[in-house]
Amino acid sequence: MSPLLEGEAADIVRDSGAGDVLPPEDVAALVELWRGLAADRSRTAVRATGRDWGSEHADDDELARTYLEILREVVAD
Repeated sequence: MSPLLEGEAADIVRDSGAGDVLPPEDVAALVELWRGLAADRSRTAVRATGRDWGSEHADDDELARTYLEILREVVAD
């Protein structure tokens, strides 16, 4: 996975180790990445770290509970 990202999405991919992150519109970086991936095909393997990050930080039930609590606080004020 080699998204062309910036901001929070890029931070998540980097922090989780789920893939390489390139700046948007950086053609030279994309070419270099593809060359590196072609030279070392093991880098194209799907990594479990992204799935692990999602399980730890993006649990739908927990996110829903947190969101509902925020909404209750906003409505109560």
